Amino acid sequence: MLSVYGMLFGQKRVSGKVTDSLERPIAGVKVFAKNKTGNIVQTDQSGSFTISTDLTDYKLIFSHVGYAVQEAAIPNEVSYVHIQLVPLTNEIEEVEVVSTGYQTIPKERSTGSFEHINTEVLQQRISANILDKLEGRMPGLQYDNRRGSADINIRGINTMSDGLRGPLIIVDNFPYEGRIEDINPNDVESVTLLKDAAASSIWGARAGNGVIVINLKKPIHERLQIDFSSNYTSVGKVRLKELPYMQTSDFIDVEQMLYEKGFYDADYNSPYAMFTVFSPVIELLYQHKEGTVSTEEMTNRINSFRSLDFRDDLLKYVYRNENLQQYALGISNGNDRSGYRMSASFNNSLGQKIGSSSENITLNFQHNLKLNEKIDFSTRMAFTNTTATWDGNVLDYNFSLGAGRTRAYPYVSLKDSEGNNAVVPYQYNSNFVNSAQQSGLLDWRFIPLDEVGQNPGKNNRQQLDAQLTFNYQPLQWLKLSGLYNYQTYKGEQQVLNKESSYYTRDLINQFTQVDGDEVTHIVPIGAINTLEHHKMSSHKLRGNIAVDKEMGEGKHSISAILGAELSSVMRNADGNKAFGYDPLLMTSQAVDLVNFYPTYAGISGNMRIPGWQSFSEDVQRYVSFYGNAAYLYDGKYTLSLSARRDASNNFGVATNEKWNPLWSTGFAWSIHKERFMQGQDWISSLRLRTTYGHSGNSGGVASSLPRISYVPPSSASLTPLPRAMVTDLPNTLLKWEDVRMINVGLDFSIFKNSLSVSVEYFDKKSTDLLSSDNIDPTLGFSSVRRNIGVLEGHGWDFSVTGRKTFGQFSFSSRLFLSMKKDIVREYKGNVSVASTYISNAGRNFQFVPDKQLYPVFALPFEGLDPENGNPLGRLNGEISTSYLQMTRDSLQNIVYFGTALPPYHGSFSQSFAWKNLNLSFLISYKLGHYFQRSTIRYNDLFNAWSGHRDFANRWQKPGDERHTTVPSMIYPANSSRDNFYAYSEVNIEKGDMIRLQDVNVSYNFTPMIGRKKVIFSAFAAVNNVALIWRANGAGLDPDYYNVPPSRRYSIGVNCKF
Repeated sequence: MLSVYGMLFGQKRVSGKVTDSLERPIAGVKVFAKNKTGNIVQTDQSGSFTISTDLTDYKLIFSHVGYAVQEAAIPNEVSYVHIQLVPLTNEIEEVEVVSTGYQTIPKERSTGSFEHINTEVLQQRISANILDKLEGRMPGLQYDNRRGSADINIRGINTMSDGLRGPLIIVDNFPYEGRIEDINPNDVESVTLLKDAAASSIWGARAGNGVIVINLKKPIHERLQIDFSSNYTSVGKVRLKELPYMQTSDFIDVEQMLYEKGFYDADYNSPYAMFTVFSPVIELLYQHKEGTVSTEEMTNRINSFRSLDFRDDLLKYVYRNENLQQYALGISNGNDRSGYRMSASFNNSLGQKIGSSSENITLNFQHNLKLNEKIDFSTRMAFTNTTATWDGNVLDYNFSLGAGRTRAYPYVSLKDSEGNNAVVPYQYNSNFVNSAQQSGLLDWRFIPLDEVGQNPGKNNRQQLDAQLTFNYQPLQWLKLSGLYNYQTYKGEQQVLNKESSYYTRDLINQFTQVDGDEVTHIVPIGAINTLEHHKMSSHKLRGNIAVDKEMGEGKHSISAILGAELSSVMRNADGNKAFGYDPLLMTSQAVDLVNFYPTYAGISGNMRIPGWQSFSEDVQRYVSFYGNAAYLYDGKYTLSLSARRDASNNFGVATNEKWNPLWSTGFAWSIHKERFMQGQDWISSLRLRTTYGHSGNSGGVASSLPRISYVPPSSASLTPLPRAMVTDLPNTLLKWEDVRMINVGLDFSIFKNSLSVSVEYFDKKSTDLLSSDNIDPTLGFSSVRRNIGVLEGHGWDFSVTGRKTFGQFSFSSRLFLSMKKDIVREYKGNVSVASTYISNAGRNFQFVPDKQLYPVFALPFEGLDPENGNPLGRLNGEISTSYLQMTRDSLQNIVYFGTALPPYHGSFSQSFAWKNLNLSFLISYKLGHYFQRSTIRYNDLFNAWSGHRDFANRWQKPGDERHTTVPSMIYPANSSRDNFYAYSEVNIEKGDMIRLQDVNVSYNFTPMIGRKKVIFSAFAAVNNVALIWRANGAGLDPDYYNVPPSRRYSIGVNCKF
C-alpha cells in the first residue's frame, strides 16, 4: 500500500515511513532504488527513512524479513511516501527487530537470546506498573510473588547477594534510576528481554542477571495522530477469610481450659501485670471468680463471643474495594524534517485499606529534528508527580495486641453492643490503663476505629527524566552519536501522629511525671511529626560510532558500534522527628533528647525520649568502554562479537586495574536460505544460533576498604555520645562477579509462518560471587565478604506460536515453558545444624553446597503415637521423641525436597478474532517446587494467641492417628515438640499450580468523524481470575505466603484519531 504526500518538484530526495497494516512502525526495513547499487538505507525505530538518488521516475524496493517485498513507483515530483508492508502470512510477525538499549538490531543479524512484546500485548492487562504487565508473557522471565511484591529474575539467580538479584532495567537507552512505577505504561511502545550473554554483555558489570529494555513511543512524522485511552479497575476486598485462622469457639475453649489449669494466675496476680494483655474471656472468668459477674452473665457473654470473627469487622470497617482510574492522551505530528509527540496521563487509585490513595500525573514530550541529510537531534523530557497517602493505623489482619501477644484474639469486636467504637486492650493491662487515667494522664485506652485518620502518612515525589541525542552521519554507512541523560528524583515523606492518636498519647504518658496533683509532661502535648527527604540525581554521557555497511552487492554486511560512557548517580536522604507539633501553625517544641528520664510506673525503666535524625549520601560512578559488531555473510551466516570494560568507585583503583573485560561471541546460521533447502516451501524459516560470553554484577555490597558506621545514641544507650564501629573488614582482592553463559537456540517456522517454534538451551556458571568466608574470630569478625561463591545452572526455554485465518475468523496461540536449575557449587560460609534450614523452609535466601537456592528441608516424620498423639521422628536411625535433639540434628540426616522457587514455569495464551470482536485469555503455571505450610503450635496458641485451623484436626483419642497427622494438645505446651511437628516433612507441600491469569474481550470499530477515520476499541478484562489446579491438598495458594491477591475487573476504551 502506498500513500503519497507533499509535491516538491525538482527534489531527488525522498523521505517516508514504513508501517504494517495496523500502522505500527517497522524498523530495519531495507530501502533502495531498483536497478541501482550501493545506496541502501534502513528505517529507524519509528519506521522513518530518507534516501537520495539521481534517478528520475524510479522505483523503490522495500524489503524486510517476514513481509512481502514491495515495489513503489516514485514520480520525480514526489517527496514523501507512506508504505504499508504485507506480512507473508495472515498474521504479522511478533518480532523482527530487537533493541539492546544501545542499538536496534534486525532479527536476521542477531545471534543472542531475546524476547519481545509490543503495545498490543501490554494493553491486555491493566496496571499502573509496566512490570506487572510482563508476568507470564515472556519465556525465561520469572516472578516470585511469595512476599506479596514481585522479585523478578531472568533464567534464575546468578548471585549470592540479595541486593543484586534483580535484572537491569533500561528505558530508552539508559539504565533507569528512578521508581519503575513512575513510568507511564501508556507511553511504552515495546519491551525487550535480553536473556543470554551475547544479548546483555554489552551492559557489562550490571547485566549478570539479565536486562529488561523498555522502549517508549516515538513521534509519528507524516500526519497528526491523537491517542486517548481511559480505563477503570476494581479490585475485590482483601481475602481475609482464606487465612488459616482458628475457629473462635475453639479458641475460647482453649482459654477456658488454660484458666482452669491456672495458666494465667501468675501473670494476673503479678506486680508486673501492667505488661500483660488479657482477653475479655479471661477478664470475665476472673471477675466471676471475684464475684463481680454472675455465672449466667458470664456464660451468656462468652457464648456471644463464639459467633464473632475479627475478620468480619476488618472487612466492614477497615478494608474496601481498591479502585484504579487511568486516563492518557497522546498527540503526535510531524513531517520529513521534524516530528514531536506529547503525552499526558493521570492515574488515581483508592487503596484496599481506608485512608490509602495515590495520584500520579505524567507529562512526556519528545521531539526529533533533522537539520539536513547528515545531522539530526532528538530530545525527550518526562516529568512525573506522584502523591500517595495512607493511614498509619496499626489495625489490620496481622494486628498484634503487644505485651507478648503476636495476634489479636479472634473475637475482637470493633463496635460495642450499642454501635459505638469499642475499646480493645492494647500493649497494657486494662486495669493499669484505667488507673493511669485517674492519675491525671492522657486517655491511654486504645479504640481502633477512633484511630482511623489519626496517623496520616503522605509521600510526594517528583521525577524528571531528560535526554538529548545528537547524530551526525557523514557517510551513508557511518554514524557518530552523542547521548546525554539526566534523571532526578525528589521525594518527601511525612507521617503525622496527631495529638489525639494512640501513638502520641502513649509516648507522652510514658514520660509523664506525676507528683501528687502536679503532672509534668516531659514529651510536650501536641502531635509528633516525622519528616524524610530523598533525592537522587543521575548524569550519563555516551558517545559512540556506528557502522552499518553492505558490500559486494549485499553479499557482506557489517554492523558495529564502538563507544564510551560516563555515569554518576548520587543519592541523598535526611530525616527528623518533631515533638509538640502544631499542624496549623507548623511549629514544634524543643525536647531533651540527651538526658535519661524515668518512665511512668517504671514501665520502661529510665530512658531517653526516642528522637530521630538521619543523614545519608551515596555516590556511584562508572566509566565504561564498549564495542559490538556483527558480520553477515550472504544473508545466511552471522558472526557477532561484543566486549565491555567497566571501572567503578565501588571497588577502588587497584581492583579496576585487575579486572578482565566482559565479552561475548555468537554465531547464527539461516539454514532456510541454503540451496539445499530450495523447494521446501513448507519451511518458512529455519535458524540455528549459539553464543558464549560473560557478563557481571556490581552493586557495592562489599568494599576494598574498611567500612565504619557512625551510630547516633539510641533512647536506651547508656551514653549520649555517638559511636563508631567497624562494620566490614577490607577486601583488597575485591572484584566484579562474573556470569558465564552458553546459549544454543533453534528457531523455525513452517506453513507460511503459521507455526513458529523456538527451543533454547543455556548453561551458566557464576563465579567470584560475593559471599561470607569464615575467618579467625579473634580478629573481631567471624566472616568477611569475598569473591569465593560459585553457582552453576542450566535450563531450557521452549515456545511455540500458531496462527491461522479462516475468512473473517482468526486465532493465535502461544505456549511457552521455561526450565532452570541453579546449584550452589562453592560456599565457604557457615553450614549450620538442621534448625537453621527447617525454620521457614524455602523462604530464606540460603546457600547449601550441592543444593538449589531456596532449599526446602524438613525433619523425618514417623506418624503419631497411638497412645497419646505425640509426633514421632527419627534420630540416629531410630524412632524418637527427643524433639530438641532432632531439630538440632546434622543436615545430612534430614529430608531435602528441592527448591521453593519453581524450576518450571510458563504460560498458554489464546486469542480469537471474529470480525471486530476479540477474545483472549492467558493461563500460567509453575511446577516442580515445594513450600512449607503453617500449622498449629500449642505454645504459641497459649502464650501469643497465634492459632491455626489445624487445631480442629488434632489427635484427640486413640485411632485418630489413622486420619490425621496433627499432634494432640498437651499441657503444659512443649515448644520443642511444636517445632518438631511444624518443621517435619508432613507439612511440606508440592507447589505445582495452574492459574487462569487473564481474560480479555474487546470490540473494535472504525467510524468516520468528518473525513477522519477513528480507530475505536472498547474492552473488558479480568486479571487473577482463579486457580484452576493446585497440587497441595491444603487449599493454599502456593504463590503467596500470606493473603493472595484479589480478582481485578477492568473496563476501558482506546481511541486513535
